[in-house]
Amino acid sequence: MKKRIIILMIAIICFSSLPISVSARDYTQAEVRAQGLKYLGLFKGVSDTNFDLERAPTRTETLVLFIRMIGEEAAAKNSNWAHPFTDVPKWADAYVGYAYNKGYTVGISDTKFGANDIAEGYTYLTFMLRALSYSDGNGGDFTWNNPYTLASSIGLMTSDVDTNDFRRADAVLVSWNALPLPMNGGNKALAHLLIMGGVFTQEQLDTAIAMVENQTGQETTVDGVRIGKYVCATDSYGYSYNAAEYCPSVTLKDDMSFLIYANTGEGMTTGSGNWHTGATDTGEIAIYLTVNDSNWFEDTNYCFTTTAGSSVLFVEDGSIGITPVYSEFVLN
Repeated sequence: MKKRIIILMIAIICFSSLPISVSARDYTQAEVRAQGLKYLGLFKGVSDTNFDLERAPTRTETLVLFIRMIGEEAAAKNSNWAHPFTDVPKWADAYVGYAYNKGYTVGISDTKFGANDIAEGYTYLTFMLRALSYSDGNGGDFTWNNPYTLASSIGLMTSDVDTNDFRRADAVLVSWNALPLPMNGGNKALAHLLIMGGVFTQEQLDTAIAMVENQTGQETTVDGVRIGKYVCATDSYGYSYNAAEYCPSVTLKDDMSFLIYANTGEGMTTGSGNWHTGATDTGEIAIYLTVNDSNWFEDTNYCFTTTAGSSVLFVEDGSIGITPVYSEFVLN
């Protein structure tokens, strides 16, 4: 009997020392934040519908995510800097070469980057602290393998981040936490610098925040109409509005208000008011805008049409500085 009891106790001790199973974690918060980051162009899954949040990220994945979070992915992808590492996959060569030559990262040896090694929690926290302009050099703000105190004190590492069993979900949570944090020594947030760098717009950031706050992981819709800023892509003559200062736009908000920006004959100007929807004979959605606070718009009412969930609006009625017929506005 004693022998059986001892064996049972050993089994219990061994079982209790095993890591918590992946299924025991709740990935809901990470999922909606991943959708928000994807909308901003800062995070990608293994497919359009799978973020693979339960898997531990590799060192290469965390490096790429860091480069996106500092708004330098385009520069990295277009670079051709060499690196000394022999274990980097071809798709990541440009990223690693860029980061190595910029001094963002080093390898685990002179010839190995550790490309497929699992990234520790401190690895990504260190990357994100660097993105926020904190230093881990001699006499710096923190040490590269112990960023936890600083990360926690500024709100980068929250209680839902598991640094002992770090997974892609945790990288998502840390990334989302970083966006509103002010840069070290400055008053602008990381998100504001990314907006200034053209990575995304303020409207896109507002939409992403709404996606997360609504816990949907999806863009907000009202009566089947997607909320956000629509900019004119082409008019009926095929003219493309490439210059932002001359680009008509309409921003639909979920409180049923809107902003419209167009040339009324007196130069580009803004009007605002309220909007509502209605059905058309063809089954499309009619979007009726009523301008109520601008003296520049000759007409008061304007109409667009769209289909449920579409990212395109078509001007149906109203002279707003573009040719109404077939003019196409695309969700920005």
